[in-house]
Amino acid sequence: KLRITPDTGDAIRESNESNNVTDVMRSFPDLIVENTSLTDTALTFTIRNAGAASSGGSNTSYAWLDENNEHISVYTPENTYRYGVARSLSALAPGGSVTITVTPSTTDALGSLTGNYVFNNRPANARKLRITPDTGDAIRESNEINNVTDVMRPVAAGGGSGSGSSG
Repeated sequence: KLRITPDTGDAIRESNESNNVTDVMRSFPDLIVENTSLTDTALTFTIRNAGAASSGGSNTSYAWLDENNEHISVYTPENTYRYGVARSLSALAPGGSVTITVTPSTTDALGSLTGNYVFNNRPANARKLRITPDTGDAIRESNEINNVTDVMRPVAAGGGSGSGSSG
């Protein structure tokens, strides 16, 4: 909120001294995940800007969680912990959205094999996949606590789909 006050201290005599203050509310974007689906061969989800302002660019990350909702460490061949980054998202206008599909061969913005992380190197104790748009809170949003959605791991090999739930 920005407060604008001309004639601070009432230095100028006016016919109405009570109308010298106005507040201007700033609008922010709000990135949310919708329409999630996770099978043994594809992850699909939509990121929508539910806010009143355009978003800047951001990254979307994934993390497998165990039965206690703890992140499971996954190491790349370089022995560095990483989340799978689906892609760097461009700015989204208010109400705008983008649908992302990740398959076993999908690469991320850094050239890493994101699909390998999501599908081929899934830890045995992984129970759900956490999708986080605006990883690291790079974008100031009107609601910072609705950026995380969990998708349940498919139950049986070769089929089934997960259902999304906000977390």
